[in-house]
Parts: sequence; C-alpha cells; structure tokens
Amino acid sequence: MIVVFTGGDDLEEEEVSFEDYLGRNPSGLSQSKSLFDNRTKDEDKKTHQRKNLLTMVDQVMKSNGGRPYTNEIFQELQRTEKEFRDLKERIKVLESVENSNSELSQLMGKRQKEYEEKFKQMIQMVESKLTEANLILKQQLAEEKGARLVAEKDAQLTKVKFIFETDNLKKDLMKARADLDTLETDCEKKDLENERVTNEMDSLKKNLEKASAELAIAKEGCTIL
Repeated sequence: MIVVFTGGDDLEEEEVSFEDYLGRNPSGLSQSKSLFDNRTKDEDKKTHQRKNLLTMVDQVMKSNGGRPYTNEIFQELQRTEKEFRDLKERIKVLESVENSNSELSQLMGKRQKEYEEKFKQMIQMVESKLTEANLILKQQLAEEKGARLVAEKDAQLTKVKFIFETDNLKKDLMKARADLDTLETDCEKKDLENERVTNEMDSLKKNLEKASAELAIAKEGCTIL
C-alpha cells in the first residue's frame, strides 16, 4: 500500500521535516509514503514528485507480481465464500436432522448477513481505492493541461511579437528605400543644376571673350583714325 500525503509546502513554511511530522518514520511507511505540495509553482518539483509516486507504484506492482495491489481483498472474499460453502454443507447435514428447522433458519440468516456485510465492506474498499487513484490521475492531467496551455499561450505571444516586429522592420525598410530614392532624385537634380550652371558659365566666358576681342578691334580702329 502507498500512502500519499499533501501539504508539503505547509511543512516547509513551518520548517518541519516530513519524518518529524510522521513521528520519526512510523513502521510500515519507510518505502510506501509520498509527499506532494499543494501550492508550488515549481514545475521541476511537481515532475519529481509525480515520478517518485510512479516509481513507488512500479515497485509495488513488481513486488505483487505485476498487480497494483495485493490479493488481500480477494483472499478475504475467498475465505468468506469458503465459510459460506461450509455453511451450506452444514445446512445439508442439519436438513437430515429432525427439529433442526429453527437452528437452520437462524444459522443461515446470521451467516448470510455476515457474508453480505463483508462483501459490502470489500466493495467499498475497492471503490475507495479506485476513487483515490482516479482523483490523483485527474489532478495530474489537470496540472499537465495547465502547463500545456501556458506553453501554448507563450508560443502564441511570441508569434504575435515576431509578426509585429517583422511588420515594423518592413515599414522601416520601405521608409529607408523611399528616403534613398528621394536622395538619389535630389542628387540627380543637383547634378543637372550644376551642369546647367557650368554651361551658362562657359557661355558667359565665350561671350566675354568675344566681347573683349570686339573691344580690342574697336580700340585698334580708333587708334588708326
């Protein structure tokens, strides 16, 4: 049998060890007790506690020939059934004896009630064990589902953040390209403007040279006169 205790985090807060709480390792619990926390958020600690319990279950199954419990319950039922069969045999004997109807009826009623009571107790014990195992399984499934939902939520948030950052990078890249195109256009305009100014200056120089030549000719003509 494995005894599962809860409230391990309460013991930690009170600075009480598990062994002190149990009264210094009671007899019969040295290898069949497990302690679980109620409020811990430490996933590694939860995993360790679950693995520890499953290891104990495996050990119990190995020691019981691959079954999660011993044959005590069924042995008790078999013993009760044997008693009931013995009772039937005794009834047969009593039926052959005169004036045994009263004793037979009383004995049969008594044994029948005892058998029904023991059988009821066995059924309740089995149902209790199944209910306990079902609760533990549901708790484990709920914890695993919660952890999975958290992981999925984190993954979704990371995806949204990545998409948002990618959109921002695309916008920045498009703006940078637009700025570069504008700069190239401005440079082309400046090159054209510089070329125009250069041409005008060349034209002015030529006109100035022509005017200077004409002036020199005019001066020379005046001198001759």
